Amino acid sequence: SEDQLAEHMLKELQEGIAVLAEYLVEGMSLSRMRQLAARVANQLLTRGIKPGDRVGIALRNYPEWIWAFMGITSVGAVAVAMNAFASSGESNVKDFLKLPPMSAVAYLMSTVTIFGETHVASFAISQNSGKKTIFPDFTSTTSDAAMHKKNKKHLQPALISAISEFPENRIKLLKTSWANTFYHEFFSRIDEENFAILYSEKPSRPNVAVNVLVGLEVIKAGFGWSDAELYENFCFNLQVRYALGYDRLGDGDFSIRTLYNFRNRLSGHYLGTGINLLEQAFDQITDIQIQELQVRTGMQRMDSTQIASNIVNASRLQLLVEAIQRTYRILREVDQNRLAESFAPFLKETAGHYTYHVKGKETVQEHLQRVGAVIYHLIAELKETYAEEETYQVLERIFTENFNLIEENVSPKENQELASDSLQSLDDLEASFRTKGQNHYKGYVANVTETCEPENDLQLITKVQVEPNNTDDSKLLIEALPDLTERTDLDTLYTDGGHGSPSADMVLQTHNIKHVQTAIRGRKQNSNKLHLSDFDIEFDAGGNPSAITCPRGQTVSVQSSLGKKAWVAHFETEICAACPLVNQCPAHPRKRDPRFHLRFSHENAHVAKRRRQSQNQQQEGRNLRAAVEATMRSIKHPFPASKLPVRGKFRVTCLLVSSASMINIRRIQRFMESKWKAQKQLESTENKQNITQKKVRDSFFIFP
Repeated sequence: SEDQLAEHMLKELQEGIAVLAEYLVEGMSLSRMRQLAARVANQLLTRGIKPGDRVGIALRNYPEWIWAFMGITSVGAVAVAMNAFASSGESNVKDFLKLPPMSAVAYLMSTVTIFGETHVASFAISQNSGKKTIFPDFTSTTSDAAMHKKNKKHLQPALISAISEFPENRIKLLKTSWANTFYHEFFSRIDEENFAILYSEKPSRPNVAVNVLVGLEVIKAGFGWSDAELYENFCFNLQVRYALGYDRLGDGDFSIRTLYNFRNRLSGHYLGTGINLLEQAFDQITDIQIQELQVRTGMQRMDSTQIASNIVNASRLQLLVEAIQRTYRILREVDQNRLAESFAPFLKETAGHYTYHVKGKETVQEHLQRVGAVIYHLIAELKETYAEEETYQVLERIFTENFNLIEENVSPKENQELASDSLQSLDDLEASFRTKGQNHYKGYVANVTETCEPENDLQLITKVQVEPNNTDDSKLLIEALPDLTERTDLDTLYTDGGHGSPSADMVLQTHNIKHVQTAIRGRKQNSNKLHLSDFDIEFDAGGNPSAITCPRGQTVSVQSSLGKKAWVAHFETEICAACPLVNQCPAHPRKRDPRFHLRFSHENAHVAKRRRQSQNQQQEGRNLRAAVEATMRSIKHPFPASKLPVRGKFRVTCLLVSSASMINIRRIQRFMESKWKAQKQLESTENKQNITQKKVRDSFFIFP
């Protein structure tokens, strides 16, 4: 019946969401608002507010205003809006009371919300007594709120905003810019609950919106901004604000210190658990993008590049002197005085100035010898008291890496004796050293994987890895495969020669992934001879050779050698003797066995397989790996000379993951833009066809 339908609609209206605000995680229903309005009304009645009395409301644009107004009017009083932006002290309220005929002020003050922190206070002042009476906090919805709060304010656009005042053509430009893509494809997909572990569960001030903080990190890396430049653009760049869910210039604010604290929380969580939450967010968001944009992930390509950490390019001697100076700074005064003679030669000037005056190889060796003896003495003297100090531990490490100790005699190691993972900077304990070609690098290596299906109109980066730069590329491949196979449909992986190894072959075999390399490590093969890669080797389920086919098509089984250290194939004597390639073939007959024998190791078999796949791919005339070089350049582009403005593996990883996120956003934007243009062109073509058909119809006449 109509009555039942009306009752059903009223019930839905009562329980449906009526108000959304950034600190109202699940929104607020009309019935809940009526409950809060009733609490306001009860408080007013107990304090003598009567019908006809005027009650002032000093409250900014927050939901409390609604139920405060409802509560005042429900007791017959008159609600009077007051200036919420004036000072919130008691004297200000008394000034309001001077405006007759105001009989009372229910002063409901809500501060500007900063990063989700909402402070609500309420009290009333009677005009007759002038006495301040504190109300219970009947308007607050955050009295039992935990520190972590999800940000949902961006889901309800402002009715009047800076964007709504734009002319239509500018709104269109904004909607087709990177900012709109960033908001929909990244910002709105951030799962803030994953970051809740960084915050206290006890009642406290709500956190700054996590999706805003994560978004800021990505935008900073994507444009290569400093923190100061990031803050300036947040304040005044409408695209940046729109990308972060703000459509009004006055909404939201943050302190740069808040960013530092957020990074410290992320770093602390990583040190404690080994989980990088930013990297985890990148993986989750990319997986959603792949699914919704229907990106095929069967074929992917991988490449690595050198990344410089933000460290001083110090000489070996300078590094050692700096370590001594820093050790001196952590000592108690009594220990500084006790060891003053040992420290004295190194405290007169900076480490850089000290080494500047040292000229010639022999002189450097003399100073290294002297410094080594001092460090050895300091380590023995300070161990009992300072063994747990990080600076002392670094001093021990740098001594072990740079000096030999034989029967209490200290001697500096030669440069070629130093390990690649030896300390490169006192400010970055994880950076390593690597020589690649004619170039020397200090820092890290970034390994990036992206889709490369030829049928894709859009390719996305699927994984970013960062390790000290002495890490072998094949190790990075091995570490990446389990995650890539779990998250994507990877079946073919294209890499350069550096990613291949026997260990990688085993993992690839386990995951049933075809590995195609554009080159293979080792010496160049002689083109006038046949090699193992010219033979087609079949492998069983365990990755062992089972059969082999020669270039002329003869197929034989493969057996393990007597010592089971290698594999042997026996080819028929008659066929091989008549073969035109017999003089070029690596298979040869033996004295006691006329058959032609081909002997090879397990490792050589897999190398040959990879080399053969690489040759076949080159013959096809396409190189699906080549474009990844441009991706590597794009990731490093915001950072001049490939040097990041941060130190440490964790911070380098965060910055590169954020840069990769921004690359995916820009790719999606270009992809969507091409779709819009294609759709527009199609509509234009259809319109032209309709006009042409109409003209044909209008010009067709029938004569009697």
